[in-house]
Amino acid sequence: MNLGRRYRVVELILLALLLAAVGWVVQLQRRHSTPGGPLAVGPGPEFGPPVRISFPSGSDSIVATGQADEFAIIHPVRDRAAPLFLAEVLRSVAELRAKRVLTGGANRGYGLDGPGPALRLTDAAGHTWTLRLGDEAPTGSLVYARVGVPSAPPLLLDRFTVRKYFLPELQTVRDPSPTALRPGPIDSVVVLVPGRELRAARINRDLWRISVPAGLEADPVALNGVVRLLRDPTILSYPSMAVPLRTLGLDPPRATWILCQGLRQDTVRVGHGTPDQQGVFIRPAYRGAPAVLSSERFPSLVGGWPGLVDRHLLGLVIDSVAVVEFPGRPISLRREHGIWRCYPGGNEMSRVPALEQDLGNLAALRWIRFPLPEEPPPRSAARLLVRLATPSVAETLVLAAPADTLGWARGTHAPRWGRVPASAWIAWSYRAARGE
Repeated sequence: MNLGRRYRVVELILLALLLAAVGWVVQLQRRHSTPGGPLAVGPGPEFGPPVRISFPSGSDSIVATGQADEFAIIHPVRDRAAPLFLAEVLRSVAELRAKRVLTGGANRGYGLDGPGPALRLTDAAGHTWTLRLGDEAPTGSLVYARVGVPSAPPLLLDRFTVRKYFLPELQTVRDPSPTALRPGPIDSVVVLVPGRELRAARINRDLWRISVPAGLEADPVALNGVVRLLRDPTILSYPSMAVPLRTLGLDPPRATWILCQGLRQDTVRVGHGTPDQQGVFIRPAYRGAPAVLSSERFPSLVGGWPGLVDRHLLGLVIDSVAVVEFPGRPISLRREHGIWRCYPGGNEMSRVPALEQDLGNLAALRWIRFPLPEEPPPRSAARLLVRLATPSVAETLVLAAPADTLGWARGTHAPRWGRVPASAWIAWSYRAARGE
């Protein structure tokens, strides 16, 4: 018990000393601070729009030049700068307020001596505004800083703002978007892959019209997904500039994407996947340095038209189908006044749920893969035509008997041959022969 009491007394003494030390620091900062509210410390009204933004730190620095939202990094790499991030930096500078200004004491110390991190802005007239950044204050989530010459008094700034906007990593300053297109829709897309070229124009927000290859319809989910990937801030990282572009699959590229918006065309080249299979190497538009995107849409990025077209064999609404025919064969199925009948004979069908399930499977039928170049089924493979008609439209499927685990199919909606599960041939060749 005595030993426990001793430990408790020691804990209380240490806590009292800690509280006394914190109180001393707070009182010291109060004695050295100006009364009143936060003090504006950003550039004055005579300072024009910056044309150079530098983040010096020790012997190195990040330097961007330009104006408005068109800044480019010139050191330590040459690359496009992130316009939104630099806009936030300049906004934070314009709204910068010192929580406290330390006065009446020495100006040295606080981590502000020597070549530490800083933010430096230069306008077109050559005026310079410099914010030097020092140590973190012991209380209050604050950072010591100084504006201007070494004789200026130290300031206390909000630590969150300093860390987020004034002490960036190089990757944060680089533009994370693969293209530099303006807000608004893309007019058209060209995807260049040897033997699998695609050209598509936008009809509306969700629909595209494919001109090359002819006769195919776009998969809007796949195509819009890649377009968003190439327009949004999706760059994950940057490989070493020492790695040859050929090693990354970018010289020549595996695929080239050209996004057109009005008179502007932004070209993104796509290479190999990263060794960990989590990313894909690209060369962003108007930039010499390669970058890495997520590999989530890798097949669509490098596969050409097979990964971007609608793979469904039917385009009509299956619930509206009222006639199923097998051209060249006598059997047909017709829905009359809500009742399915089998011809010849016109007998009412007894297994309607099975027919409706087969029709549902046919509506979901899609190419599993595309032989490239296109390989039609062998001449010896039996063919079956299935014509489906609604009151307003009709489509015909051509099924070929499977030669292995997959069959072939093409149709009015999808005129090229592609491989499909063998179950489609098994189900519909049975109906063509038996009806039920």
